[in-house]
Amino acid sequence: MNDIRLTWLGHSCFQIDAAGITVLIDPFITGNSAATVQPEDLEPDIIAVTHGHGDHLGDTVSIAKRTDCTVVCIHEISQYLKQKGIKTAGMNIGGTIELEG
Repeated sequence: MNDIRLTWLGHSCFQIDAAGITVLIDPFITGNSAATVQPEDLEPDIIAVTHGHGDHLGDTVSIAKRTDCTVVCIHEISQYLKQKGIKTAGMNIGGTIELEG
């Protein structure tokens, strides 16, 4: 059985480590007084963004550009991020997707 580790990184940001994959959720780090890390400390394979508010989208662009990871988000945010050169997997609210196992 694989271990799963869930780490709270401040405010809305969580990191899930499982089966050799790191998923970062809502990476609002910069300007977040509760953040326990710096954006450059994070090396996600996937970023999941729940919605487009600044305290959830946060450092997504800078982290995704640096790590070349895929961002999973709703279609509209996916289109916005694609314009910034980010790899995305857009989906509808309530949908599901499988990436990297």
